[in-house]
Amino acid sequence: MPNVLTGPRPPAADRNPAGFAVGWVQDQARVSQPAAQRAVDQLLEAGGLTPASANRRNRVWVAEDVITALDDFAARLGRRA
Repeated sequence: MPNVLTGPRPPAADRNPAGFAVGWVQDQARVSQPAAQRAVDQLLEAGGLTPASANRRNRVWVAEDVITALDDFAARLGRRA
């Protein structure tokens, strides 16, 4: 499956959750690893993210509401995955 950030994704029902790691947040926001981890932790507590992997290292999370909204938008545009 292509990475969410670099290529098209199949509809949510046809794929495993695509996600991101704390390192990506750190790189994109240009913050320290602890600051990126705190941001992810806050989103997890608020219910904005769900774990997409069970690994203790290199964990990955997904914002399913965002993925669903993007899939719905793509469907309205008539795109097919």
